[in-house]
Amino acid sequence: MSRPAVTEPQWFEHAACRGRGWQAFFDDPDPSDAQRICAGCPVRMPCLRYAMTNGIDEGVWGGLTPEHRRRTRASQVA
Repeated sequence: MSRPAVTEPQWFEHAACRGRGWQAFFDDPDPSDAQRICAGCPVRMPCLRYAMTNGIDEGVWGGLTPEHRRRTRASQVA
């Protein structure tokens, strides 16, 4: 599976995941490692907003899995 081509936004300079492999965020069937990294991230909310605004449907962003982001979007529309 190829990773999305993402131009790094400015907030990414401060992300807890910066410099880590993307495997935990995209390839691991258990997202708990990625979510632990996100839990203490100082830019968690900008990261989540980025994924939600750009309709990113893969990987863990801002601590949320794709399914969690879909449910969040659906609840915002309802």
